[in-house]
Amino acid sequence: MESINNLTLSEIVIKYPFSANVFEKHRLDFCCGGKKTLSAACAENGIDVAGICGELEKADNKTAYRSNKIEFNDMNLGLLIDYIESNHHAYVRNAIPVIQAHLQKVVNAHGKKHPEMKEINEHFDDVADEMTMHMKKEEQMLFPYIRQMAESQKQQDAIVAPAFKTVRNPISVMEFEHERAGQAMAKIRTISHNYEPPADACTTFRLCLTELDEFERDLHKHVHLENNILFPKAVTIENELVQVV
Repeated sequence: MESINNLTLSEIVIKYPFSANVFEKHRLDFCCGGKKTLSAACAENGIDVAGICGELEKADNKTAYRSNKIEFNDMNLGLLIDYIESNHHAYVRNAIPVIQAHLQKVVNAHGKKHPEMKEINEHFDDVADEMTMHMKKEEQMLFPYIRQMAESQKQQDAIVAPAFKTVRNPISVMEFEHERAGQAMAKIRTISHNYEPPADACTTFRLCLTELDEFERDLHKHVHLENNILFPKAVTIENELVQVV
């Protein structure tokens, strides 16, 4: 691998997708916080940058990964949207009611001794509401326009500006909502002490924290694909195609 200390986290994950797992392990935010360089992010979190680079080198050398990796940055935008919807959007929709049910069960059974779970439950309800509406807006408004632009680019046709004038407008809203969801999940992680179950936690309690951890990890990958790959490419295509009327 090249020297990556001065690349941003998002640049690294785009170029080396396997790095997402390493960054998740060390809680380095490569989606909403992806504009920080690796050196700056490590310094901010008290992490040895040389150690991270060593882990990335080992991951890069795994031939099993290299033969099966998905190059999201090279993917057709229509296919990338298909991937986001069928993997991340589907996961979020399936995970939300399960996690909410488990959280409510934990609050009912352990809320008095562990009042932090009630706070976590409230934060996750906010995330659930936000993400449900967020994905609906993407699927009904933003993604169809991006698909249309990608097809127009393929056919070398111009495209008329949409009712929202420019793709930058819904993208700015989506990025703001990504940031808000990410902050809420970060609060949950802090309150739960990095999803570490207390000694007296029952099976559902432990399962619930594991599910929340998985949800945040998926959110980071989900947001990375949109903020750092899909949205910038959509803006570039629009610049080439849109006729302002």
